Amino acid sequence: IMSKSHLVKRSSDCPGGWTLLNGRCFLYVPRRTTWAKAEKNCLFMGANLASVHSSTEYHGIQHLIVTASHDYQETWIGGSDAQENKAWLWTDGKPFEYSNWCSKCWDDIACSKSRPSVCVKKM
Repeated sequence: IMSKSHLVKRSSDCPGGWTLLNGRCFLYVPRRTTWAKAEKNCLFMGANLASVHSSTEYHGIQHLIVTASHDYQETWIGGSDAQENKAWLWTDGKPFEYSNWCSKCWDDIACSKSRPSVCVKKM
């Protein structure tokens, strides 16, 4: 069993304020925006809205959100079914393989709502 301190850690390999998780750099963005504006903001930083590929990443992202916001907030990540309902894609082009959608953990809400977000980029 791995403690959460091993799942998410600061690293000099990531830019300041970003967190290293599974070889990628994640950033919690507290500014509330629509999904499209959140993705545009991530792109401006050379990133995308976060994609999730394992239970480890899922729990690491949840830990990042709670640590930064002190709450379990609904937060934008990069999954979208805007092109075709229920045909999910990640904005970073990675395959949509992890699907452990537990009750109240993931929600398909209107993209026009304002939420904080999590960006991800390669190291």
